[in-house]
Amino acid sequence: MISRAQVVKLCTVGLTCFCSTSKHNNNNNSISISNNADRLTVTTINKAPASSSSSSSCLALMPASSTSFHPPPKEAIQNGQNGDQNDNGQNNGKEYYKSNPTIFGRILEGSAPCSPISESDSLFTFQDRTPRAPLHALVIPKRFVKSVYDLKPSPRSRSMDNHNNNMSKETDDLDLELVTSMERTALETIKSWHPHAYDNKDYILCFHIPPFTSVDHLHLHVLAPASDMSWMYRYAKYRRGTRWCTGIEEVVQALASGKRFQ
Repeated sequence: MISRAQVVKLCTVGLTCFCSTSKHNNNNNSISISNNADRLTVTTINKAPASSSSSSSCLALMPASSTSFHPPPKEAIQNGQNGDQNDNGQNNGKEYYKSNPTIFGRILEGSAPCSPISESDSLFTFQDRTPRAPLHALVIPKRFVKSVYDLKPSPRSRSMDNHNNNMSKETDDLDLELVTSMERTALETIKSWHPHAYDNKDYILCFHIPPFTSVDHLHLHVLAPASDMSWMYRYAKYRRGTRWCTGIEEVVQALASGKRFQ
């Protein structure tokens, strides 16, 4: 039988490994946040399975991963940010992603594989390479935003009760609109794949905070059901309200009140 002292020691070692990980570390340690999300080789998800009652049902039905070009936002095309597509369909569009040095930039331009879940004009959702829950998706903006620290606040304070219903289309509110769109996409994904987890709010939506980010491109972690996650991930790596992780509600609240997240 393992003694209480041994259990404490094991937990301490695990947390130390997690908190001291460098983003450039190539170690495949399962609790490292180094570049697990960088090596995206899981299988493709196109739609939710007919039944998601089993914790492993979603993962079992994933087809093979793929590479595909993901068109830049229409706004970028309208503003002449090299987002237009030429006759062969992609080359000029890829120019838009050259300013993004991360693996997510390569995924968006179609030169690195991933397992897509959904896509809109401004957002792309795909499966994390090393899922820590039956559903572990990443929602990213196609526009390059480095982290939560780079999101610009709304110049007008607004109550949290109406920020979703009175979303402005003005340029100054683009980042607030972006984050709330990421939240809606995440909730729609959970509702589709794990309706029971959605109904019971058995999920985690969170951002990692620099320097604990695995990829320097804003990405929202979507994990469900949270009750099926291991203790280490649910209460350590993806624990909101810590130095390394924040819930999406805190980010929206800061931006909507005219402040940067900090």
